[in-house]
Amino acid sequence: PCDTCVAVFASASRCYRIPVIIRSHLGTLLAFAEDRGADCSDDGDNHSLVLRRSHDDGRTWDPIIVVRRGSPPCDGCSAAISNPNPVSVTLPDGSSAILLHFTTLNNPQPDRHGHDRQIWSGDDGLTWRNETLLSYPPQENIGAMVGPSAGLQDSRSGTIYFSA
Repeated sequence: PCDTCVAVFASASRCYRIPVIIRSHLGTLLAFAEDRGADCSDDGDNHSLVLRRSHDDGRTWDPIIVVRRGSPPCDGCSAAISNPNPVSVTLPDGSSAILLHFTTLNNPQPDRHGHDRQIWSGDDGLTWRNETLLSYPPQENIGAMVGPSAGLQDSRSGTIYFSA
């Protein structure tokens, strides 16, 4: 047992999976996870991506923010939204934002896959907008299963790197 431990995701759902945490440019800890709702199945149809914010290095956490609800994000996509992959980025104009990549199907196969998508927050994780499909020209987006991990930005070139 840990006397100083704080549960980040607990009790509001039957199952939280695939947690990842980053520190924003403002110093806020942003903890992301899949809220799998009714059970822990990879192939559930109601997963959501959720976030909690801490302004005191994890001693306390703000209420849960739903980044993306588990409804199908695109035609033909399942609702098994998964694998949060956030990064705090500096934009060309010097402002900062949080970029979150995710996929729309766990355990993709060549004949059964979702799509890789991204969504942005310009206010340190409070609100999310501009969800778009990722593109990999000249190849088709066939759900490469981004993450789960945290992205990195090269401070010199501005290039953003994610794992897949």
